[in-house]
Amino acid sequence: MELIARGREADVFALDNRRVLRRFRNPQASAEAEAEVMEWVRRHGLRVPHVYSVSGPDMVLERVDGGNLLEAVAAGTATPESVASTMAEFHVRLHAVPTPAGTTPGHAIRHLDLHPLNIIASDGGDVLIDWSNSDIGPAAVDTALTAVILAQAALAPLSEDELAPFGLDQEEFCRLATELAGEFRRQAEPFTAADLEVAVNLRAHDPNLSRQEVDALAVVPDLLAD
Repeated sequence: MELIARGREADVFALDNRRVLRRFRNPQASAEAEAEVMEWVRRHGLRVPHVYSVSGPDMVLERVDGGNLLEAVAAGTATPESVASTMAEFHVRLHAVPTPAGTTPGHAIRHLDLHPLNIIASDGGDVLIDWSNSDIGPAAVDTALTAVILAQAALAPLSEDELAPFGLDQEEFCRLATELAGEFRRQAEPFTAADLEVAVNLRAHDPNLSRQEVDALAVVPDLLAD
């Protein structure tokens, strides 16, 4: 199989012109809960890849051709303002999706990793991918977490090797991430300092973060202050 994408936890392989295999590197991981969430929100009108099948760490998904929104900004086909608007709109639409029976009143389905690299600009419209962190809880924390991820990227940028495909150096990326964080803060649903604190704590417990990324979280609230 052809490897076409590599994330921090999983690899994506092309199966044919309409399907991909997303495989967690940890053979004990399960994609079943993630697949259930994806199909639930897709049935309620959110643009996410169709799940064909799931077995343990493997999930066969609809292939979505197109670049992510960071690539679009780097190429000049999107602006920080438009990308922030797209992220904010995805949050609004996701948090309006009905939750399953038995959910705590007032809680919403949350993506918890909604950022430009996880939005694909396909010919049919923007598609939200990578639902492995999704859960149900207070919606404002989900919104705050996107702001945290953007601000953290401005303080602890991707490596030069990671940025090379985008044609950006670290200084350019930090400037872009700072602008995206500010634009998203202005356009997104409001969240409180308490929501931000919860979001920072959630992010700090992400096992995939580097020490530099974790350390950067200490000053993220200052960067996002009104």
